[in-house]
Amino acid sequence: MTEQRWSDRTKQWVVAGIVILAALAFYRFQRILGPVVMALVLAYVLNPAVSFLHRRLRFPRTLAALVVFVVLLGLIALAPILLIPALVDQVRELNLNIQQVLDFAVSILKGPIVIGGFRIDTTQLYNQVSASLQSLVSSLASSSVNLLLSIASGLAWFVLVLVLAFWFVKDAPYIREKVMGLAPVRYQRDMRLLLGQVVRVWQAFFQGQLILCLVVGVAVAVVMAIVGLPYALLMGLIAGVLELIPNVGPTLAAVPAIVVALLRGSSYLPLTPFWFAVLVAGLYILIQQLENNLLVPRIMGYSLNLHPLVVLVGILMGASVAGVLGIFLAAPTLATLRVVGQYVYKRLLDEEPFPAEEKPPAPQLPIGALRRDDVRAVLFDLDGTLIDSDDAAIHAWARRLKPVAWLFRGRNPEPFLRHVVMNGEGWVNGALTLLDRVGLDGVVFALRDALRVVWRGKRGEFLPVEGIGPLLERLNEKYRLGVVTTRGREAAHAFLRQIGFDGRFEVVIAREDVRRLKPHPQPVQKAAEALGLSPAQVVMVGDTSLDVRSAKAAGAQAVGVLCGLGMLDDLKHADLILATTADLAPHLLGEAGGEPRMNANPRE
Repeated sequence: MTEQRWSDRTKQWVVAGIVILAALAFYRFQRILGPVVMALVLAYVLNPAVSFLHRRLRFPRTLAALVVFVVLLGLIALAPILLIPALVDQVRELNLNIQQVLDFAVSILKGPIVIGGFRIDTTQLYNQVSASLQSLVSSLASSSVNLLLSIASGLAWFVLVLVLAFWFVKDAPYIREKVMGLAPVRYQRDMRLLLGQVVRVWQAFFQGQLILCLVVGVAVAVVMAIVGLPYALLMGLIAGVLELIPNVGPTLAAVPAIVVALLRGSSYLPLTPFWFAVLVAGLYILIQQLENNLLVPRIMGYSLNLHPLVVLVGILMGASVAGVLGIFLAAPTLATLRVVGQYVYKRLLDEEPFPAEEKPPAPQLPIGALRRDDVRAVLFDLDGTLIDSDDAAIHAWARRLKPVAWLFRGRNPEPFLRHVVMNGEGWVNGALTLLDRVGLDGVVFALRDALRVVWRGKRGEFLPVEGIGPLLERLNEKYRLGVVTTRGREAAHAFLRQIGFDGRFEVVIAREDVRRLKPHPQPVQKAAEALGLSPAQVVMVGDTSLDVRSAKAAGAQAVGVLCGLGMLDDLKHADLILATTADLAPHLLGEAGGEPRMNANPRE
């Protein structure tokens, strides 16, 4: 039996008919599209929590969805109990104040206004305003029944959204598989990659927007309370909610705060209402700038890289099509259209829409060289250089942060952790130097040691960097050895005893031995002095920019190693950069093997 195929003309008519039917269905049932879209949004937001319970805790997906929705309903039920009383008090008080302002305005309108000898009769204006207010009150009273019906209808739609969202999130894997199956086999790769880009856009928007709402709302409430703005909690709530509207929302949130500042002034700042309103406006601008320049690039990434004008036009279009929901979803919808449009454009030009990303070649290590003829002694940092603590701690904390890895560039929290810890150590060392002068450094050192346990974990023994024992044996035959560390003397000697080198290190400069910690040159200078050498005759080996800066400031040579906190850019001022401390021997002993080699996993 011959297989009957549709002609091209038949296929074209079928496609046209499907498009027409879809348009008619959209027009006929557009009233339910809003709840369906809201259910999809809610399901997308809750899907990570459901997937976590399903994959990590082995919950059946239906049970995981039930647990998440029960928690959500519990939070919705608790919110009025926790927040509404305080908000109602502030709103009630605000209403009373507004009533006072209206009474004051009415008293002005009742009598003539005299300005510079000119008399303005306001009787007609007062009568018009009074009639308008009476008409408004009458219309509000007559529409109370409609208001009750609207509330009942809203509750019904709310229940429908919850039910739809539950089914969407419960059957998400099944729905995803069916959608992928609709594409022809030869286009399924394109569908998968395109869907991945779209998912990243919406993930960046929803998860990032929730975090921004929380951060901005709390920041506004705290800052406004500090400067004495009445109703600070209410202003924080308004700012958090309006943060859902990209670009425009933060500006709108500042309006009620400025109005309240003009009407009430500060609770305790000695400023006139006008200048207090200027201060409030400036603080809102500052919060918005910090958000745009620090939070948004970090949290949203570059998935919503849209010009503010494009977003504003999209918000206006979204408002005309779908009201408040259209305003909220305008930005991610535009970003999605951009992704799909770029794909279609590439396909129309017969270009590859998903070019493979070319990784930059790994740098050749080692980088640089030492003047070994001048070297008489080698100084080592401990953590990350001789002790495998920093690198292990970074990996451990990166694993802990894996559920929120989407917050970090490239979904990798390690560079961020290394940057924060290494730069934070410099600030801490500077603060300790100042506290030492007033005799408070002992307390801070005790706190720092406690934090080290939290950061690196509590171990019964130190874990040496691989290959340290043989390296020290060989170097000790020709060079004098020393340790320069911010650890205490007891901990430093405990490690050296553990590896059997306590007696071979001629000098140990611990935190108790200096008034200024790294990156100040004093620790390296004191170690060289204890050895009877000039700083130019020693090499300082460390894993952070603090070690490199301390050595260079003292006049010593510096070796940076990538087995601790530092990355290539952090150690760029070192005379020599190595993959690990164990690679140092050829560069000091002049043996074969010191030539450049490719590092298998350099940190850039």
